[in-house]
Amino acid sequence: MKRTDSDQFEDFRVVHSEGMALIWAAMRKKPRGLMHQDVTVLLRLVDCTDWRSGKAKITVNQLGEDLAMQPSNVSLALSRLKKQLLVVTVREKRTGDRYFLPNPYLTSNTKQKQAHLWQLFQAARE
Repeated sequence: MKRTDSDQFEDFRVVHSEGMALIWAAMRKKPRGLMHQDVTVLLRLVDCTDWRSGKAKITVNQLGEDLAMQPSNVSLALSRLKKQLLVVTVREKRTGDRYFLPNPYLTSNTKQKQAHLWQLFQAARE
């Protein structure tokens, strides 16, 4: 697929320093903080997140293939990320499709979009 000049900005992600501070703090938690592989999974989720919708439409198996990890290890990493409120799994009501939603305060969004994504994030936690 040929890329255009307008595509260059769709591959750009900004992770806030406050979000990174949360990640580092979660890695220092004992005994059940984040592991290095968890951060790798999170960064891959952020990388494949659609910047318009905030959704990461990728499967556990695809994450495993992309990161050379076993799907069971990816699932464990996702569980730890969910406990640290860094990602949730969302099911679309209309289609039933599942996707991952990284914490919207981790990456850059407009304030209005961030608020909408936070509502989805909170609803998925319940």
